[in-house]
Amino acid sequence: MLTQKYLSRTYLPLFIVSIILTILAPRTLAFSIPLLGLLSIVLFGFSGQARILLREYLEKVKYFAIAIAVTAAVSLLSILWSVSPETSIERFVKVLPVLGLGLFAPIAWGGISAKALKYAVIAILAVWSAGAAFVIEELTQNLQVYRIVKGYNQTEWFHPSFLNRQTVFLCLTFFLIYPLTYQIKEKFLSLAFRIFMPILLAGMLFFTESQGCQLAVLMGAIAYGAFCYQSRVSWVILKVLLVMATLAAPLIGFYGFEIFAEHMKEYEWTQNGYAAERFEIWNFISKRIMENPLYGFGIEATRVMDDFDTQKLYHPESSILHPHNFALQLWIEFGAIGAIGGAALLWLIVSSIEQLKNRGIQLSCISFLMALLVIAATGYGLWQGWWLALFFMGGSLVNVMLNMYAINREEVG
Repeated sequence: MLTQKYLSRTYLPLFIVSIILTILAPRTLAFSIPLLGLLSIVLFGFSGQARILLREYLEKVKYFAIAIAVTAAVSLLSILWSVSPETSIERFVKVLPVLGLGLFAPIAWGGISAKALKYAVIAILAVWSAGAAFVIEELTQNLQVYRIVKGYNQTEWFHPSFLNRQTVFLCLTFFLIYPLTYQIKEKFLSLAFRIFMPILLAGMLFFTESQGCQLAVLMGAIAYGAFCYQSRVSWVILKVLLVMATLAAPLIGFYGFEIFAEHMKEYEWTQNGYAAERFEIWNFISKRIMENPLYGFGIEATRVMDDFDTQKLYHPESSILHPHNFALQLWIEFGAIGAIGGAALLWLIVSSIEQLKNRGIQLSCISFLMALLVIAATGYGLWQGWWLALFFMGGSLVNVMLNMYAINREEVG
């Protein structure tokens, strides 16, 4: 099929390059994912058969498409009540291409030939491994390469947290990439990747400055080893807990600060992770939410707020760029409307994972999701382009797994 040939010659190299660029400069993911989505739309318009695949894909993801459309609509409408319409418009314009085109980035894997897919899997594993080795080298060698790129000399202070985004990307995608090591036929390569990838992951976790990343991998590992995926009750409990945590985020923000904040300075790990600062931020964000709990203050409102009600016990400012928590960000920007929407989306995501027929892929996806939620609940702003794009990169890697498992199952059969 003509589309297969073009996908192998254009989409596959671009996808591999996008992973490389993300490891070197994570913010490029905000540009490469929309480009991959646009390329997929163009290539799948070449033939009638490809358009059928496109329609089938849209049927499968229709609820996610609706969720994206609703998110875009609410974000746009929030400009009407935003405390800073200019800031809200600017952010809306930036995230719209990621949301609109990112949905189409995963589709291409369904149209790629079996032979090309096998080579692509080996390339993905190799790039991930090389990227992890590079991050470890930089963390242990005083960021030699980035010092050259950024123009820092050896005596200038260069905080190693500069590599946190790279580390987060590699650690989160590990849960979706590592299972592919069992799907390649070359026994030596398969064994080598299976042995060295966990070693590289452990190395990054040991040397990284990102405590959130360490916690995320721990949560993902617990989910992989302890989640009772065979039981329908387990899935219902997980969905209910995620919904309750999202809806109750302001209450957690209130009482979490009162109960836990002062104890976070007692331990080196939580102190280095700015845990007390996070609790104070969540506390004053929760207070502001209560001033307009129905529809919030507009997308990216916290960027322009500089008068939060805070004691400044741990966080020295009365302002913050973003809440460092996706649920509180939905609450303060869109109020209860946004929180309910976010909770519904989490329910939809977990339900979609539950419906997957392959148990190994189920566990990989739930581990990735739980690890990602740890970072989303403690780290980056929800509307950072590269962070949004990472969700769609995850979707692409899930499609890689699904198609690779299907091909190997057919060959065995």
